[in-house]
Amino acid sequence: MRCVTSSIKAGQNIQAACALIGDIRPQLVFMFAALDWFKDPAALSQVAAAWPQALCFGCSTAGEISATSVDDGTLSLLAIGFDSNDARIEWSQTDVPRGKDAFTAGAALAGAIASDGLRHALVIAPGTDLNGSALIDGLRSVLPDECTLSGGLAGDAGTFAGTYQITPVGAGARTAFIIGFYGASLDIRCAFEGGWKAFGPARKATRTKGNVLYELDGEPALAIYKKYLGAYAADLPGSGLLFPFEIRSAQRERTGIIRTILAIDEAQGSLTLAGAIEEGGFLTLMHASTDGLALAAMGAARSLGDLGSGPKALLAISCVGRKLVMGARAEEEAEGLSDVVGPQTAIGGFYSNGEICGEDLAACALHNQSMTVTSFAETHVNS
Repeated sequence: MRCVTSSIKAGQNIQAACALIGDIRPQLVFMFAALDWFKDPAALSQVAAAWPQALCFGCSTAGEISATSVDDGTLSLLAIGFDSNDARIEWSQTDVPRGKDAFTAGAALAGAIASDGLRHALVIAPGTDLNGSALIDGLRSVLPDECTLSGGLAGDAGTFAGTYQITPVGAGARTAFIIGFYGASLDIRCAFEGGWKAFGPARKATRTKGNVLYELDGEPALAIYKKYLGAYAADLPGSGLLFPFEIRSAQRERTGIIRTILAIDEAQGSLTLAGAIEEGGFLTLMHASTDGLALAAMGAARSLGDLGSGPKALLAISCVGRKLVMGARAEEEAEGLSDVVGPQTAIGGFYSNGEICGEDLAACALHNQSMTVTSFAETHVNS
């Protein structure tokens, strides 16, 4: 496998910045760009045109990850070239209009690529006005059981106003896409970790609808939430990124699945979360420290196991809420990943409005406030 990461800053010579990637003759290039890049679509097209043999995919971000750096305003590139003859990819896209059934969109994406021999599927979808949990349910209803699944919801600098997704066709505001990876030589793994700590008791979600939480323990959810946030309540909904919920089991045990608050409704006393929540289930408020989040990123990378000594690529998708907590120390996440996987690994990625990951297809779920990592390597080469 041939892989390299690069970062282009605003105003930088695009051709010079793309030269390093061109040297490896990539077949696949991930492009993660700050919102300003989408004001001039010709600039993104110029970047993609640097590798006519490659398929380019990506999205807008809430921050860009490149090697050990975390930036704002840049274009992060992660390029992969396969050496094995049996390694190949298929892809498809669909539009997900606001309010459209995300389950149907997920099923359509999964059904548009071949299931025979599918090793891994990577999905990126709009980061606003989309039920990510339903999207994953639709994907899982069609994808073969032996396939693994990862990806994320695009970011928009924490504004939650609208995102863009990039495919070989171009950039679209409501585009979702899937990339299927095939070939016995491919070794693709994914893992996630949060690093958040609980505070307060587990409370029962006594009234919900989809991803809207109306009541906790029979009381208006917003009133309970504000009580715990104290002075931070004045900055809602933005401050909700700092205090997500963790979904608990029926026995109130931890699940590792975290839900970010996206919006509040004062009139109804409700909270809108980034993914579905089950009525009758339990939720616990969470908070985090910079050190805890950085250590969790390293833990996610360690969960991938021994990736071998050969070249490899690591796609890192972390939540915008983590970046807000870490502030100027956000680079410690990327540095921690590099410390674990080693300098021979090309690392690229972005800060998102939601993360998709699971140890297998059945366990795959929408995550918020988590670091998810997907590694790409080739175990052998058939020339």
